[in-house]
Amino acid sequence: MADTVIDFNTETGERLNEAISELKLKAEKVLPDNKVLALGALLIVLQLLDGILTGFGIHFYGVEREGNPLLQALMHQYGFIPALFIAKSFSIMIVLGLCYFSKHVSWLPAAMKVMAFIYITAAIIPWSFILASRIILL
Repeated sequence: MADTVIDFNTETGERLNEAISELKLKAEKVLPDNKVLALGALLIVLQLLDGILTGFGIHFYGVEREGNPLLQALMHQYGFIPALFIAKSFSIMIVLGLCYFSKHVSWLPAAMKVMAFIYITAAIIPWSFILASRIILL
């Protein structure tokens, strides 16, 4: 079998470079910048961490300890693991949507920063203290 060699002449190389440049320009118009992607990644990690901490908290203390009444109702209806999976999957999809639309809505990155702060202070820290106190008291 003979090796196939592709020979790009100068014109073909220039057209290829132009096509790549056009693709980059189109991507820059649609894709969020790196700061928004990092913020989205942080929010996704916080969602996952909250799901894990909430799961342990509900396992040790019961569904009544969940502060979100909608999530609590889902937990009673379907069990806490499926309810957390559904809620966190939905939340992650929302974060991905926020990242996408941040290119078109100028205030979304600032709102995402506020969301991260609220999540850390209203979900991650409280569950961490509750679960740490249980471990210390064991």
